[in-house]
Amino acid sequence: MAIEDFKLKHFKEDHPGTEFPAFENVGASKRTQLKETLAVRLGLLNDADGLDVVKRVHDSFEVESIYNATESSFNLKSIVEDLELEPNEYVYINWDRFEHLDRIRFADLADHFPYIWYSVSDDIEIFDDNQRWVIVLRHDGAAAVVPVLYVGL
Repeated sequence: MAIEDFKLKHFKEDHPGTEFPAFENVGASKRTQLKETLAVRLGLLNDADGLDVVKRVHDSFEVESIYNATESSFNLKSIVEDLELEPNEYVYINWDRFEHLDRIRFADLADHFPYIWYSVSDDIEIFDDNQRWVIVLRHDGAAAVVPVLYVGL
């Protein structure tokens, strides 16, 4: 997955003459570093498989979600403000076991969310460099914030 070409095409069809906000695909070395740090903070070994890290995040999704990303009123900025998360300017979107990560300004992600996350097909995790929390958005629309413990740090 990732912010794929068809998503960019949908944006351009709806906003002719407007460029999609800048984002970058994160390289393998940085993906590994982010995965290892998150793994340790979640109580796993630093060399844990990306799938194991994602499973741990989703297993921590114990509380029933009070947010539904499929509703037209869904607002990523509101979640962050409600929970006082204070994300860095840039966040990461994990699309698939840390095999595809995009880096984008949080404000751009929130403002253009309907062109980035597609229900039914996308399970994503969003976090920043601090990795104190992970916003989980499942394909069914359930959304929650998973606090990340500083295990062993």
